[in-house]
Amino acid sequence: MEIISIIIVANEDVQGLCTTIDALLRQTYGNLEILVVDRMDNTDILESLALRYGMEPALRYVAMPAQSSYGVLVNAAVNMARGNYIAVENPTDVAHPEFCERAMRLMQRASSGWCYCAAQLSDTDLQMPPASWPAYKKQGFIFPDLLLCPQICSSAVVCSRKIFEQVGGYDEDLTNYSEYEFLLKLAHAAPAMYM
Repeated sequence: MEIISIIIVANEDVQGLCTTIDALLRQTYGNLEILVVDRMDNTDILESLALRYGMEPALRYVAMPAQSSYGVLVNAAVNMARGNYIAVENPTDVAHPEFCERAMRLMQRASSGWCYCAAQLSDTDLQMPPASWPAYKKQGFIFPDLLLCPQICSSAVVCSRKIFEQVGGYDEDLTNYSEYEFLLKLAHAAPAMYM
């Protein structure tokens, strides 16, 4: 069974981070690793995770220099990850219990570079992509659609390590929009599958 590596870039919201980790630990897919990556100036996170999860074998903590950009954090965690499939979640995201299982089943069956699903935005009734998006559940070459209307939530994406490396990972120089830029690179490099 292939490993899926799930990267979470921590912020100051320890409770939100724990909500995300709890949801990932309830996944029906049994072979996943969770890498929480954080800046070293935020030591409360490590202490909180140690108290709550102890020696949870699926959970790893990666500390990076305080000035690291979002792209540096994600790319460093991916370099340390063991899985051939990558997902990047945001703290406070709550993944559906079958998120990993469905993604892996689709990725292995279709041997595509990446897939995505709808995501409910936290504390709202909004969904991305919205059902009103042209060709909702769009598959194939969706680069033009994303360029005109960015309607996919980056935390609802799973990609192969191969395509992650092929597109160069996350831009380490961007301070904003690095998730959107990464999605555009994915969509330009390979057809999308909707799960």
